[in-house]
Amino acid sequence: MTTGEHAGRFTGVDEQAGERRVQRPSAPAGVVLYAVSFLTLPAAEAMTHGWAVELGWIDE
Repeated sequence: MTTGEHAGRFTGVDEQAGERRVQRPSAPAGVVLYAVSFLTLPAAEAMTHGWAVELGWIDE
């Protein structure tokens, strides 16, 4: 493998300093994923609540 091919995270070696550079996930992407997960929670809860009622785990 050449420099920078380790699953998109390892970006190479600084040959003068002898240190690895690691690429960190961007904060905005994490915020977007959190918001999408939070906004879809009511739909997921309604669906799983229906399953629990059908299976007799809980009463309506």
